[in-house]
Amino acid sequence: MAIIFWLKYGMKTADKSLTVAIPAYWGATLPPLQHSAFGAVVLDNQFEPLVRRGNNGLIEPLGAKSWEISRDYRVVTFKIDTSRRFSDGSSLTASDFKRSWEDGLRMKPKSKNQSVADILYGLKGFQSFAQDGTISGVRVLSDDTLELEFDKPVRLGVEYLSGHRYSAYKLIDGRGIGTGPYAMEEKDKTLYLTPNPYYAAKEPRFERLKIVVTAPEKLHESLQSGAVDAAVFVEKSNLPECLDETRGKIRCVYSQEADHVDIEVNGLSGRLFSDRRHRLALQALIHDRLEADGLPPQLRATHLIRDTQSLLTFQPGRLSDEEARELVHQGRRFIPELLKASQKQPVYLVCGRDCDWLVALLGAASVKLSNKSGRIDFTKIQEMSYKTHEADLIFGTFSVYNGDPDGLYHVLGRKGAIFSPMTDRDGISDLLEEGRAILERPRLAAHYAKVARAILNEVPYVHIGFSGRGVAYNVDKTRVSETFVNRNNHRVTLFEPR
Repeated sequence: MAIIFWLKYGMKTADKSLTVAIPAYWGATLPPLQHSAFGAVVLDNQFEPLVRRGNNGLIEPLGAKSWEISRDYRVVTFKIDTSRRFSDGSSLTASDFKRSWEDGLRMKPKSKNQSVADILYGLKGFQSFAQDGTISGVRVLSDDTLELEFDKPVRLGVEYLSGHRYSAYKLIDGRGIGTGPYAMEEKDKTLYLTPNPYYAAKEPRFERLKIVVTAPEKLHESLQSGAVDAAVFVEKSNLPECLDETRGKIRCVYSQEADHVDIEVNGLSGRLFSDRRHRLALQALIHDRLEADGLPPQLRATHLIRDTQSLLTFQPGRLSDEEARELVHQGRRFIPELLKASQKQPVYLVCGRDCDWLVALLGAASVKLSNKSGRIDFTKIQEMSYKTHEADLIFGTFSVYNGDPDGLYHVLGRKGAIFSPMTDRDGISDLLEEGRAILERPRLAAHYAKVARAILNEVPYVHIGFSGRGVAYNVDKTRVSETFVNRNNHRVTLFEPR
């Protein structure tokens, strides 16, 4: 119905419609299959988890009105907000969450791991799910009471459940529906959104909204022509308006650090970088060049802050700059070996965005690259990272998941939602697993310093730095909500009608 409504009435009142650009296809539109930042942005408009990160960065109620955590951090009891309703008018209940999570575990994952296993794997009975068909640690006590029991303490159990993949959903005629602000329908890789008439909140919404894929290099033209009214992830597009707000009617807004910018290093057996010395050499070579030559324009345009470390300056476990520098420089002595080895095994580098600067940097350093190296489709990159592992290096980003150092589990933990076997390194995953159960905050710094050292010693990726995320919009058509202060808030309800 959403598509028919759009096609029939979409052009009559332009001020009540909005077209939003996203730089790559989002993939699956069911919560448990979410496996990329683009997918998270899309899902956020239709589906709601138990809790969410609020404007101040703290966890606040959403599908759950309240919750209690046991003293040993093993049992969490949620009170479900049964006044919230799906877009078909039905009420939200505790069983909707249990069903959604368990059905998600039965689906074939788009990534290496089941996306919802990121935190659910720690629940009592998870290991026997295949045999039992249910997770005994997820208990529906009543329509408005959901109880979770973990095998061991989990410091961030509630916070991880704020992820969109843990949202409640229903399937109606094969299409997922949720309790969020919009109902979505996809046709020809375009999403048509219409307001959920039963949505619990009162935030301003457009009557009709489209999300379309627009390549970064075409975004400026599309905004100028009016083909799109707003865009997310504009840090990938180098828009001149983002540097000079006096230019026309396009404005940009950037968040705080939201992405790690990195180069995944394929350390699987038999590959060039299975040799730790080659990984260390690569890390030292790249940072030496960036320090000597400065950031290339493509990275400066993303508001990138170069940083060899994976933990932000305020996070427990952050190393001193001196120690981090020494760990990076230890690879210098292996650079000649890497250069020689690359002559026999040319390095296959891929990226889903502009990486000419990296090709040029490695070439100038006499690293021999495969003639296949360069930019490829984002979906192919995901396939390589999660499944096929053809590439030696993948330049890209992953989200700064939260302010806790456990956010790295998302990418480096063996049960992490975006974990890749390419970056699996001895010791790192075990350290991250151990860290999840630490409840005393004074112990975090010493433990996660071990993680920080292990990353620089084992090089699952070369960490280039941190960048913010940006949105752009036509000031005549829309405005950005005052609530847009979140690190990763990109759902389209941040755009409001003027």
